[in-house]
Amino acid sequence: MAEMLLGKPLFKGNLDQLREIMKITGTPAADFVVKLQSQDAKNYIRSLPKVPKKDLHSIFSKASSNGR
Repeated sequence: MAEMLLGKPLFKGNLDQLREIMKITGTPAADFVVKLQSQDAKNYIRSLPKVPKKDLHSIFSKASSNGR
C-alpha cells in the first residue's frame, strides 16, 4: 500500500523478494513499468517471464470481501 501511495518502494528489497511478490500479484502491466524511474528496473521486469495474477479470494479465503 505504501508503494502505491508513494509511487516508489518504502523499503529497498531484493530481486528474490520481487519475484515472490509477482507470484501473487502477477507481472506488472506495461503502463506501470513505463512509470518506473530506473531504466535497469524496467529492463529487469521486462526480462522476466509473464506470471498471471492469482485470485486473492483463494489466498485469503477466510477474509471478507472488504478485507481482500
